[in-house]
Amino acid sequence: MKDVEGVTEYITTEEAAKKLGIQLPTLRKYAGMIDKNAKGGKYFERDDRNYRLYTKDNITTINQIIALKSRPKMTIETAIEQVLNMEYNVDTPSEIEKHNADNNDITSLQKLLISQNDLIQKKDDQLLRYDNQIIKYNETINHYENLVKNLMENNINLANQVEIMINNQEQLALDKKEEPLPLEKVPEKQGFLNRIFKK
Repeated sequence: MKDVEGVTEYITTEEAAKKLGIQLPTLRKYAGMIDKNAKGGKYFERDDRNYRLYTKDNITTINQIIALKSRPKMTIETAIEQVLNMEYNVDTPSEIEKHNADNNDITSLQKLLISQNDLIQKKDDQLLRYDNQIIKYNETINHYENLVKNLMENNINLANQVEIMINNQEQLALDKKEEPLPLEKVPEKQGFLNRIFKK
């Protein structure tokens, strides 16, 4: 997009959104708010179908608003108001220089924010991977805990069975002791002479 011999070139909303790196609905929302705050209630030119058209200066203005909005405690409404006020009040060369310097600061800030957003996205991805690993570890731990629980239950059952078997054996042993011994034939007493002559 360039200005040729006083003729301003315009781009569509779709192209502007791509240049700004924002979604179409977001750009439409910002543009509507800018129109509402502009002098006379109109900021952007429109085509014969009443669609907004964007110039290079419009893109710069929206970039400034986006960068300003990212500051702490700054709303989109306040950012639009400040940028438009600054734009309408720039009259002298010194103010134009200050305006350009502010634009450079805002562009640097925007680049820094993009870099920080990329870093945050990478950290988020890393945290997601860690979360997935923790979920897998927890599943493994739960599996082993269930195995240990089953083993303990089996050990308790085996101990109970062993105790029952010991009790049964002890009872059997007691039952055997109580049985009367079979009567043995007691030899008859023999006299002295009978024993000698074995009669």
